[in-house]
Amino acid sequence: MKNLWRKIASGALALAMMFTLAACGKEEGGADAASVMVAAQQELTKVSSMRYTYAMEMAISAEGQSVEMKVDGTADVTMNPYAAKMTMNMDMLGMALKDVQIYMVSEGGQMVAYTGMDMTGAGQNQWYKSLADASGMNAEQYDAVEAFELYMKNGSNFKAVGTDTVQGASATRYEGVITSDMLEDTLEESGSLDNITSLLGEDYGDVLASLSGIPITIWINDAGLPVKYVFDMTSMMTELLQNSADSEDADVSVDKFVMSMEVLGYNDIEPITVPQEVLDTAVDVTEEVG
Repeated sequence: MKNLWRKIASGALALAMMFTLAACGKEEGGADAASVMVAAQQELTKVSSMRYTYAMEMAISAEGQSVEMKVDGTADVTMNPYAAKMTMNMDMLGMALKDVQIYMVSEGGQMVAYTGMDMTGAGQNQWYKSLADASGMNAEQYDAVEAFELYMKNGSNFKAVGTDTVQGASATRYEGVITSDMLEDTLEESGSLDNITSLLGEDYGDVLASLSGIPITIWINDAGLPVKYVFDMTSMMTELLQNSADSEDADVSVDKFVMSMEVLGYNDIEPITVPQEVLDTAVDVTEEVG
């Protein structure tokens, strides 16, 4: 049973990572909605920075046991040069991390991550320096501009369904679906395919191809920029788990698996730099991780 929970966690994180990478796709649906998505992608090319919040919530039951997994945080990102300042909270399979601090900056032509965590509960972070890619982090993962482009390109049948208020301003809500035909290629590109393989076995391709689409909602503001998205992957995760070899004899149900992101602001971030105190105290684990 513990093995199943571990595979569930890796599968969930693989799916979460997958939707942060850009990929080619298709646009279908009403002419007005399609033109709005195209125009929004053009507006995104003008973005120099953005601030946003992100969240993933998941609830699963199996063999009389239940578990909830939550990840949330904030991010400030500049595009040229690329740099990020993030916070993260995670509660997953008994492991709780609160207010993890992350800086990602370019040093000597490589993306470097500085990660600060309160390891002792004393209210003071211990900082670690590592190469971002070697630590499982990369610029593409947190580039929300590319993420929005991915969703709008791979989403189909978008339709305007109403107007809501997002961050105090009016935004039109568009609902669509991301079909299963883009899953395998994007998982492979993200480096997450091994996690899905461990969950589904070597015949994962047929399983991925048979999955239902993922409902997606995107909000576009009056300036033509996307300001929020919500994915509901509950049904798809249920199908994945039902096809897992470890869940054949388990009564597995996914009660919730939702990912979301909301923009707090565009083009209003000063250059991101790592504080001198962090530079002075960070433990360099670059060679160890690499």
